[in-house]
Amino acid sequence: SPDEGEVRYRSALAAEKLGDFDGAIESLLLIWPHPVAKRELDRIWKGKHGDLSGLEDRLDEAYLKRFPPIATTPYAGREDAASNRVALVELFTGTGCPPCVAADVAFESLGRTFKTSDLVLLQYHLHVPSPDPLTNPDSEARASYYRATGTPFILFNGKETVRDGGPRQKGPNLFEEYRSAVEVKLKQKTPAKIDLSAKRDDDQLVIEVTLSDVEPNDTLRLRLALVEDTVRFTGLNGVRLHHSVVRAMPGGAAGVAVSQADLTHRLTVNVGELRESLAVYLADHEKQVSQENNITFEFPAKPLDLAHLGVAAFLQNDETQEVAQAAFVRLEP
Repeated sequence: SPDEGEVRYRSALAAEKLGDFDGAIESLLLIWPHPVAKRELDRIWKGKHGDLSGLEDRLDEAYLKRFPPIATTPYAGREDAASNRVALVELFTGTGCPPCVAADVAFESLGRTFKTSDLVLLQYHLHVPSPDPLTNPDSEARASYYRATGTPFILFNGKETVRDGGPRQKGPNLFEEYRSAVEVKLKQKTPAKIDLSAKRDDDQLVIEVTLSDVEPNDTLRLRLALVEDTVRFTGLNGVRLHHSVVRAMPGGAAGVAVSQADLTHRLTVNVGELRESLAVYLADHEKQVSQENNITFEFPAKPLDLAHLGVAAFLQNDETQEVAQAAFVRLEP
């Protein structure tokens, strides 16, 4: 029997010869992101439109049509108004990790189910099992903190309660497990409060965190994460859209010691300098992989827009790894 991908590819070239550029594009979208399909799609799209403007949005549309998001209903809200603990979900994943697909789509569905006033999502990328351009030094440091050597690896308020992964078809069942785990956390109470604000002026980002009613101890730390809402990159596992991706941890992955019940912490981040440092890190990793494998390795893309950002803040006890409270704010592009 003929190979479906080959048939679609030849059909696209035939459609182009007949002047049916839309038909050619549709055929190539069905086999994208195969490298040959990507090359021809770029060429035909540019030939029709003059440049590549709009292609990424069209790819998003085709991807979401092929892989519709998991159906979900919004969280109804807390039954007890005194339950004020914000849940923190941290997912370690990789764009080349096949069993991470179910975890990735289940994780994304949490963001459409809960408000950020109830749930903060952090997605860390690792070079597991293959190089990942969304990885950064702080995500690796965070993995070392949790001793997360494999992916997917997910934690709820600093504790691993679900250890599973699988293909995309398993995503809905995994999402229900995640949702149940979050709802349990939302029934909890804590005296600690986090007032978080962040403003961006061009590339300058100013963050201010005010803590109150905290129960300080020698192992309590305040940590911050700079989060990109959605990142486009199609790796070996086929996931194109990555959500709540941690790009850096301002002030360092080790965080800041909290030694008093009330504390105000301010710091600034230059997004341009961060972009440059991430580019250097990825270039160094390309050299490392090339040397270790005696090849010339380059990432197919290095997504470094850092446009739609948010800031997360959370209190964590380094002795127990328990997260006591969390907060999140979005920034204007």
